[in-house]
Amino acid sequence: MCNSYARFVGCTIRQLVAEGLRAKMQETVLEQYRKSRITLRQGAEMLGITYLEMNQLLRDNHIPLAREASVARRRKPSKARR
Repeated sequence: MCNSYARFVGCTIRQLVAEGLRAKMQETVLEQYRKSRITLRQGAEMLGITYLEMNQLLRDNHIPLAREASVARRRKPSKARR
């Protein structure tokens, strides 16, 4: 019985830690998106979800969609025109 119980406790702890890590990663990704540091696609990739799931996650958290082009411009400095 002790062995079964120990296995159950270990499994439960691992599941709780994994869930906490997922929640923290989601929080981090949403914050980075909110600050326009990553795109919707990058956030979806980081969380291992689809583009549509990421879009729904933003809606669920009342985060408006950013203009993807403006995010890309901020990340890559433009070349000087001649």
